[in-house]
Amino acid sequence: MASRALALNQEVIALARGLRAAAEARYSAGQGDQPAVIKALGEETAAEIETARLNGERAAAREMLNALLAHPAGAPLAEPLRLRPVPARELAIASLVERARGSSPALAASSAEVNAAQARRTLAEKAWYPDLTVGAGPLIQTNDRPPGVAATIGLNIPLPWGKEASEEQAATAQLGAAQLRYDAALLDIQSAIAEARERLKAARQADALVARKALPEARAVLNSVTADYSQGRGELAIALEAQHRVHALELKLFQLQMDEQSALAAIERLIGGEL
Repeated sequence: MASRALALNQEVIALARGLRAAAEARYSAGQGDQPAVIKALGEETAAEIETARLNGERAAAREMLNALLAHPAGAPLAEPLRLRPVPARELAIASLVERARGSSPALAASSAEVNAAQARRTLAEKAWYPDLTVGAGPLIQTNDRPPGVAATIGLNIPLPWGKEASEEQAATAQLGAAQLRYDAALLDIQSAIAEARERLKAARQADALVARKALPEARAVLNSVTADYSQGRGELAIALEAQHRVHALELKLFQLQMDEQSALAAIERLIGGEL
């Protein structure tokens, strides 16, 4: 962000220098006044001060990225070439939520909890089955009778007021609670996806209006008033106001693009993958 702002500020400096040169030329020709020259010089100085501030921000951002990437302090980073493209199509909530069901880490953890609770309840239900045990072994006689074989059969029937009932009730309650947590997590993700999609949609619409209408109109006005002032017509205040208008719209456009990237990243984080 700082790099883009720096580039825009360099344009402001170039324009301010041009206006200052025009103001000096008009003053030298006796068609202007000294306050106009001073004001134009002040605009140029203010832009240069802003450049110094933005350079500091860029250096701080570079060091923060180096720390996050476990790089040495001061390691060079490649300049960003362009922003990620934003999908032009309308994003459907249903398809995004379906992707989140399969890829979202948060839903995966909640689904694992539901599956574990389901397995516990299945085991608790099996405890109700009669427990049949069969055994066999040699029969040792203590008299003169020949040895034989003894067989045993045991049947354990759970009672409805026993341990099995309480364990099944607990497992059912745990499953219900886990399912409720999963449903709540899914609703939260669905709501967050819808919110991020609307933010992306609004930023994209505003981006189009600024880029295609407001900014071209403001640049046309700036070119006109700057040319007039350079040729000895018009006032410096009008040219500076047009310059500020263009710069503000350029920054607004960049901020909207950052809003688009932020909303796009939020959607991808929620669905657990790239669009």
